[in-house]
Amino acid sequence: MFNFHKTKIVKANLQQRRGFMAGLAAGGLSALTLSACGGSAVANASATSQGLPIVILVHGSWHSSFCWARVLPLLTARGVRPLPIDLPRTGLNVRFPASWYARPFDPTAYADEVSPLAATTLADYSNSVGSLIDALHAAGQGPIYVLGHSLGGATVNAVAESRAAKLAGVLYLSALLPLPNQSLLNTIARPSLATSRVVQGLAGAIAVGPNVQAARIDSNTPDPAVRAAIQATYCADVSEDDFLAWLNLLVPDDPTDLYATAIPLTAAGYGSLKRGYIKCTADEAVVPAAADDMIAAMDASGIGGKTIVQEINSSHCAFLSQPAALASAIVNFVS
Repeated sequence: MFNFHKTKIVKANLQQRRGFMAGLAAGGLSALTLSACGGSAVANASATSQGLPIVILVHGSWHSSFCWARVLPLLTARGVRPLPIDLPRTGLNVRFPASWYARPFDPTAYADEVSPLAATTLADYSNSVGSLIDALHAAGQGPIYVLGHSLGGATVNAVAESRAAKLAGVLYLSALLPLPNQSLLNTIARPSLATSRVVQGLAGAIAVGPNVQAARIDSNTPDPAVRAAIQATYCADVSEDDFLAWLNLLVPDDPTDLYATAIPLTAAGYGSLKRGYIKCTADEAVVPAAADDMIAAMDASGIGGKTIVQEINSSHCAFLSQPAALASAIVNFVS
């Protein structure tokens, strides 16, 4: 019975995937999506677009560049050049655990298999974005901004410090915001995040064995309670069809190095940049009180600057539920 129901869900998800991907193509994602390879972005940049702000869109946990599809045409129409990227081992470069494909599905094996991303580091993530910034800057493109969603805040911090001279600013969307010389683990431990469904273990992540070296999700789970927990945490304000399509496009693993690596920040580097934060007021992952706490702590850290805060009445995944409001907030920041 378990396998029969799982098969039905997989078939339904495949149908959702086809419909959702058709929408991405209509929105122009196929032409705009990059794999943080730098050269392709520069090769496609026209002379007439020079001087328009570029926003590199860095996805968060279990996502890839698909998540920005609804925002891309809205930004382009308003004179902003969005560059959504796939971080290493996401998107078309994703590598699934072998147990993901097994039929009948073995949840124990899936929970114990070492992640194909085990050796992937935060430096890999930040270097991939940094290489794109280098190529754009060398080609005279810009001004260049970097926006990070959720766990993408760690990548943004690392990139901002290493490429400050080539950037115009950094922007966070419902993101964790590590303080100087702190890691994501340090940030997640802040008391203000205690009410987060993620911190409380209510976000649908599975318990994994000690050798997995990743945070893992089963987005094909047949358990309606788990699916409901995932939706309540990340996108309670979207339709069931949109939720299932989104769920089926997630990647299974986040490497643990992403969480554990401390990120040095300096006033001369990171602190010299314009800094903004888009807070989602119905967020159950990075709850609004935690966003306020992290922003205040960064502003008081001595790193320099003051965070420009904007609010959207949305869940954690504003790019799904409130793309127009998100596009407006991005345009406001880079204008």
